[in-house]
Amino acid sequence: MLFAQGMGVLLMLLWVRVAAVQLGMSDIASSRFMQQSSKSIERLGRRGTVLDRHGRRLAVSLLEVQPIAYWRNIHQYRRDGEWIDRDPADVAETIDSLVALLSPQLDVTPEALTALLRAKGWVPLCEPTSDPDIIDFFEEHRRAERGKLAPLGRLDFEWNWKRCHPWGAVGHNLVGWVGDDNHGGGGVESTLDDVLAAEDGVDVQRWDGFANLFAVDDRSAAVDPIHGDDVTLTIDVRIQSIIEHALADVLEGTQATAAMGAMIDVRTGDILALASVPSLNPAVTADRLGDAARIASVQTRYPPGSTMKPLMLAMALELGLVDVDERIETHGGRLLFGSRPVTDSSARRDAPLSLEEVLVDSSNVAMASIMTRIVPPGAGGRAASESMRPIHERLVALGFGQRTGVPVGGEAAGYMTPLEKWSRNYTLVSLSFGYEIAVTALQMASATAALADGTMPSAPRLLAEVTDRDGTRHVVPAPTRHRVFDRVTADRVRGWMVSVVDEKASRHPGLSVPGVALAGKTGTAHLETDRDREAHSFVVLAPAEDPIVSLAIVVMEPQGIRYATQSAAPTAARILRGALPYLGVDVDAP
Repeated sequence: MLFAQGMGVLLMLLWVRVAAVQLGMSDIASSRFMQQSSKSIERLGRRGTVLDRHGRRLAVSLLEVQPIAYWRNIHQYRRDGEWIDRDPADVAETIDSLVALLSPQLDVTPEALTALLRAKGWVPLCEPTSDPDIIDFFEEHRRAERGKLAPLGRLDFEWNWKRCHPWGAVGHNLVGWVGDDNHGGGGVESTLDDVLAAEDGVDVQRWDGFANLFAVDDRSAAVDPIHGDDVTLTIDVRIQSIIEHALADVLEGTQATAAMGAMIDVRTGDILALASVPSLNPAVTADRLGDAARIASVQTRYPPGSTMKPLMLAMALELGLVDVDERIETHGGRLLFGSRPVTDSSARRDAPLSLEEVLVDSSNVAMASIMTRIVPPGAGGRAASESMRPIHERLVALGFGQRTGVPVGGEAAGYMTPLEKWSRNYTLVSLSFGYEIAVTALQMASATAALADGTMPSAPRLLAEVTDRDGTRHVVPAPTRHRVFDRVTADRVRGWMVSVVDEKASRHPGLSVPGVALAGKTGTAHLETDRDREAHSFVVLAPAEDPIVSLAIVVMEPQGIRYATQSAAPTAARILRGALPYLGVDVDAP
């Protein structure tokens, strides 16, 4: 009796111990089961799309898939850590099922597909494809229960986002590229990477002991992907294309080292094009490290030369340095400023020049004579520096010597001598015809736009809006405008710029746009101190009577030609002959 009671107590204690162990280990056992019966499937986040001002896609990520057969997954199975050959009849049935499913989808003959599935090793069944039908087919498989499409469960699939450019090479320098890590490596792809970038997610699937997918995925452990935001630029891809083609032709025709252009909508401050050649091919990795990757229109600075003269003459009128009807002596095209000689390289006239003729003849002597009037006779040192401050302030107001702030990495600020280092006979004289200052094509197009109505935007706009993953649009406000010149002054100088173009077009017909008046100015400037290296440039407002665009074209180091009239100016005219009709301006048939 006592023995039986003792055994009962012992059994009761053993039962309590076992229950305690089971209860204590339940969490651990459950965790291990979840790990052994769960499978994580990566869900790729889509990188944001880059669009032009009309919603045309400049860069977009398309999902692509590549099915891959691993010989062992089809021909063997794994048991106790060893690979065991499957029954040949089961292998044949699996291969036949895969061929029947995939041959119509992949456009591969049954015979070729059979050979691929029987081949040793890892064998791609097709090239990576973004075909929507194939994507939908395998997406359905990825979402389906494994038991329903068992043969496909024996394949591996490599999913990826492929960065595509529907407009080909147009705008590649500006748009940039995306690296293997799915992050931007150049252009706006880089500077706006935080906006465009995506974050991958994960799905967790649970399987039973018979390798069947549970009816419901384990959403408690899933992480949704975060897609990147879309960005809309102010660029118009058609105008960008027109400019890039024209620049490519002048680069080849003049054997120049580079050519660049910038076009701005003078009414809004929106940048319609930022183009440069040589241009980037994002598929060629070597291009990403060379000059072809440069966005030269904002990253390369050059001396503007005589394209500065309309702006400097407008300043002189506003500051009262010259009267509208005044005539300026040129002293035979040569004049000393202190010990520094200044000469005219263009046509010289014996009689004094009107202000219109100063621009048409592009007289360095006349411009220097006008601008140096701001320094009182005998003034030197700090007094002379302070007397020149109004000119310095106008140049700053025009955006020179500072970055515009467009979202492009490596934007050059240009260069302007600090005011405290200005001198009458060197800095001021040089500035009067576009030396001792360096600019970018974008800065020059923006500043020239001030001659449309006397105002200009605080900064040109490149980013128009951001559309987040929820479809909410965040519009970037249009830049505020500030007045630089009186409207009467701007109209007057712009009218003289029409005479500049008309005079040159009379000798070079390629400088005109039939039926449309252009207000422009050429510039030919030596690079640094090397007189054998030049920058040819042309700025133009069109149509002249009521401008809608400001365009700056620069050709670096052209060979075998002397003046911008032969390089930058005809290139700009060709661009306008294509762009103006597209923008709604009536152009006469040639």
